[in-house]
Amino acid sequence: MSTRKSLHIGLNYVDPEQYGGWDGELAGCVNDANAMEAVAKERGFTTDKLLDGEATIEAVRDKLKDAARELGDGDFFFITYSGHGGQVPDDGGDEPDGYDETWCLYDTELVDDTLYGALRSFKKGVRIFVMSDSCHSETVTREALRADREKRRAFVDERPGPMSKRAPLEFTAKEYAHNLDRYQEQKTWWATRTTPGLSDASVVLISGCEDAQTSMDGPGNGAFTYAFLQVWKDGAFTGSYRQLRDDVLAAVDNPDQRPGIFTYGKDVDAMLLQRPLSDDAA
Repeated sequence: MSTRKSLHIGLNYVDPEQYGGWDGELAGCVNDANAMEAVAKERGFTTDKLLDGEATIEAVRDKLKDAARELGDGDFFFITYSGHGGQVPDDGGDEPDGYDETWCLYDTELVDDTLYGALRSFKKGVRIFVMSDSCHSETVTREALRADREKRRAFVDERPGPMSKRAPLEFTAKEYAHNLDRYQEQKTWWATRTTPGLSDASVVLISGCEDAQTSMDGPGNGAFTYAFLQVWKDGAFTGSYRQLRDDVLAAVDNPDQRPGIFTYGKDVDAMLLQRPLSDDAA
């Protein structure tokens, strides 16, 4: 049987000293991480979990490096994130709107370019499944262009809502300015990102929403995670990754929060034929 490792990240708050006085309080993200860890354990994964103050940028970096070092051909890495999605200024020049998408970790933000570099460091034949219950998450593992992106972002800005997982740009900008040296350091952790098709690992991301949308929190679970758990049915789900996304989309049933699927890697088509978190065909 393949070696299976997973990492589950959940933050109901961030460090206000780093985010300009904003603590980003949420309700369901720790529950989301616990629920996803239980899913992974049921499928035979060895799990790690980082909650709230444990989910620092260095802790996440170290877990990603450990997994990339330990896993090989045929092995599996499952990573889930529940928390705020943010944006910081893009100084690499590859984002047409001038912003990179991020995961808001406790002490600073993990940039999509950095996460992409981390996933590209995994060996050939490793399967990676990412689930991101956060705002701006459609391509958090790598950027993709949408013609209507600016219009849709304006819609989100006007309607963040009390349960939105969208980190206000005002505070992510303050965090970015406060930690500029840490963003420069992120660039040194993994090789510069290149064409997705050149990735040796196979990567499937199912996101809580599209890049220009907001994911909603809840008192028990986030809307995306709650919908996934209903579809998953304690492991009884037998469809493919694309079917999983389609069923979760139907379960969320909100035109302003449309879970997406994004894939890349040399052998990702073979992975897409399998049942999620399984070696078996769908």
